[in-house]
Amino acid sequence: MSPHQFRRRLACRWSRTGCPDDTLRLLGGWKDRRMTELYRSEAVYERALEDFHKVVGESSPPVGMRRRVKR
Repeated sequence: MSPHQFRRRLACRWSRTGCPDDTLRLLGGWKDRRMTELYRSEAVYERALEDFHKVVGESSPPVGMRRRVKR
């Protein structure tokens, strides 16, 4: 796992727990607040996708829910 992958995974997981953006930014070593916003939006997407799969199973998500952020 590269340092980038580690920070990304940390940010997504911690943002899902409600970790404040400033704390997340400091732990991730980012100066720009846009990075925490990016990872927080990814965490929201992942949570929505999990909820989708709980309801309809493993079928493909609707077009509006397909990943917009590259991994």
